[in-house]
Amino acid sequence: MKKLLLAALVFNFFVAQADAQDKDKMKDGVKMKNGKVWVIKDGDKTEATREITLNDGTKVMTDGSVVMADGTMKKLENGDMITMDGKWMNKDKMDKKDKDDKMDKDRKDKK
Repeated sequence: MKKLLLAALVFNFFVAQADAQDKDKMKDGVKMKNGKVWVIKDGDKTEATREITLNDGTKVMTDGSVVMADGTMKKLENGDMITMDGKWMNKDKMDKKDKDDKMDKDRKDKK
């Protein structure tokens, strides 16, 4: 009986951790998806209709062009994201995170 109770507590701990990670994964920022620039704020996504200035001074245009705070130019590619503090997250890192998140979701759905 003690083992069953301990197993239930451990399981609940991991589920709580996964829920906390779900909230963290939707950081505010700007993401390129399917050729469109999306603004993510408080977990809500809206298509960018004008230039966005991030907290560090980085500017993101609606076509995905980016002028970093230091003046260098970049271009968002499909799957790339920039957080509101100007941290660039490339699509490879996001793909791994999305794959990990999907596996976590599948585990939750099986319970």
